[in-house]
Amino acid sequence: MLQFCQPLIHVDAVDTRVSRIGTYELLASFINEYKFLHIPNFQALLKHEPVEDLERIYGKQPGPLDELDLWEKRQHMLHSIEHQLDTPVAKDIIMNLEEAQSQYANSFHQIRRDIGKSLKDCAEILQFWETMKPWFVQLHEATEPLDQLRLLPPIVHTLLLVWQYSR
Repeated sequence: MLQFCQPLIHVDAVDTRVSRIGTYELLASFINEYKFLHIPNFQALLKHEPVEDLERIYGKQPGPLDELDLWEKRQHMLHSIEHQLDTPVAKDIIMNLEEAQSQYANSFHQIRRDIGKSLKDCAEILQFWETMKPWFVQLHEATEPLDQLRLLPPIVHTLLLVWQYSR
């Protein structure tokens, strides 16, 4: 299973009364060692371009099940990042950044908002994909052209319903 994971530094030794300089050193260490705020894949994950990602991962003619898989992987990666930001270590770092009135605290909060928005969008898209999934699985498994042809009317009808009820 694909995971998006960056290890976090351990800050048991960090006292909540850390000086402003100590907090900046902690932050610099965190950013330099883990490149958390500047991970290209992380930024790409938030700026997700589904068509480009489909072609890059699945080739020039991806199928509907490939797109469903892409959205499921995206959701998993977003949950993984969200989980990392909820760890005690990450919360300690953010708390120290806030106490030091660091501009990086705002960056962390913006990342959390962006992840929340992306997760919401992803869940909505997957909700509609789940409606289509049984039809696409049947289409994928159909070997006879006549069987594939019989599936087209219910697929088109379900697509119409998804289109009407999506925002």
